[in-house]
Amino acid sequence: MTAVERTGPRFGIVGKHQFGALPVTAEDGTRQPLGVEQSEALWQQPKVQGYIDAKGKVQDALRTALKDGTLELPEDLADQHEAIKELLTKLAGRLEFKNADEQRPVRVREEVYLSDEFNALWRDRLIGPPGQKSGALPRTGSANRSALP
Repeated sequence: MTAVERTGPRFGIVGKHQFGALPVTAEDGTRQPLGVEQSEALWQQPKVQGYIDAKGKVQDALRTALKDGTLELPEDLADQHEAIKELLTKLAGRLEFKNADEQRPVRVREEVYLSDEFNALWRDRLIGPPGQKSGALPRTGSANRSALP
């Protein structure tokens, strides 16, 4: 695993540090980041409410609360509620739920499925275009670049 894979975005996971960069107004009126300690304290709120699990994985309850607008956040961070909701929405992923009971079968359009054009398309995808050896991948690199216009 590379460093990029370890430090890259983790969708569906709310990290304890995620809220640390949110700008807050200090007592002297200056804007500064929330910080790691306060971010970890804020992270406990959705965990206690069942919005995320112990590892920070987003639960359906968070998606539902974000969608319905019923997400409860600490009052002492009232100025940051929108920024927090925006961050949680980004991390939660899709907010749309589909009811599995409402699934319906999709009818295959036989005139397309049985057409010569469709069969040629799939034959080219599976075997390769005419003139190419079966199973051979197209050549890449500088040898092919010279043939380009």
